[in-house]
Amino acid sequence: MIETFYFMITGIQIFLKPMYPYYKYQEVPQHAVHHCMDFTGINPYEKMTGNEEVRIADCFIYKMGHYE
Repeated sequence: MIETFYFMITGIQIFLKPMYPYYKYQEVPQHAVHHCMDFTGINPYEKMTGNEEVRIADCFIYKMGHYE
């Protein structure tokens, strides 16, 4: 599976748009942001490597219920 997505970070809000034609930007809830920051040890508000982006996006997607 190839995970492709866009991050849009504005202030403290993080939006995630998986690259699939029917998905729209969704705001990542703050509780998910804080959980994923603690769980992965990655700060999404700082520059990330490609591997870090995939790890934190995977956590966001899981916490937002897309894997259920």
